[in-house]
Amino acid sequence: MNTSKNNIMTTKNILRIVTVVYSLWVIFCPYKGPRFMIWNLFLAWIPLEVIDSIIKIDKENKTNKVIFMNYILWIVWLLFYPNSPYMITDFIHIVSNKYYLAKPIHLNYAITNKILFNDNFKIWVDFVNIAIGAWLGYVVGFLSLSKAQQLFSRRYGKIISWVIVFLINMASGFAIYLGRFIRWNSWDVITNPKNIIVILVNNINRKSFNFTILFGIFTFIIYIINHAVRKDNIFIEGEENFEI
Repeated sequence: MNTSKNNIMTTKNILRIVTVVYSLWVIFCPYKGPRFMIWNLFLAWIPLEVIDSIIKIDKENKTNKVIFMNYILWIVWLLFYPNSPYMITDFIHIVSNKYYLAKPIHLNYAITNKILFNDNFKIWVDFVNIAIGAWLGYVVGFLSLSKAQQLFSRRYGKIISWVIVFLINMASGFAIYLGRFIRWNSWDVITNPKNIIVILVNNINRKSFNFTILFGIFTFIIYIINHAVRKDNIFIEGEENFEI
């Protein structure tokens, strides 16, 4: 069991270092990096820190104060978790870059191909910056949800834990829709709580349902893939307590 804890802490520390290095690169990048990704990464980190606090509190004596604090933290976690899978949609920011030339001024080796990919170094740096930030944000969220699932599994069993994870991904799908198209933010619950009901009522329709299913299934499949890879890696290292 100690091995599992050490692995998780090592992973978290590595992600912290990568986040700091990535943020510094985006700030000082000579090609004007996507600084909005730094804020998105900050939001993606919140649920991971919150779930670690929940795990710590969960080990304490169950007083009314502890139980109340636990509920509050779970609400905060659920509100901010969608910021992580949301970052995958940040790939849309590269659409302003012209990655191919429909009518190149010079011929390439493939005579039948009349389209060349743009070799402008700047736009490919932009692509890499977005890709690293989006993937880093998702991995941070995956670690957070993976820890949450382990808590669900211990409390409710393996099958129920997967049902909860599926529902969380569906809720995240709806949150991604609200964030990307309605421009609703997690902190609006605090800064503009009166508007929540209006937003929800006005955006429960066929369009939001389609996007919720699309994004929800998409993030759930990615979670399953990462879960399988992580479980296989832990199994190779000899971990026997990873059961979910």
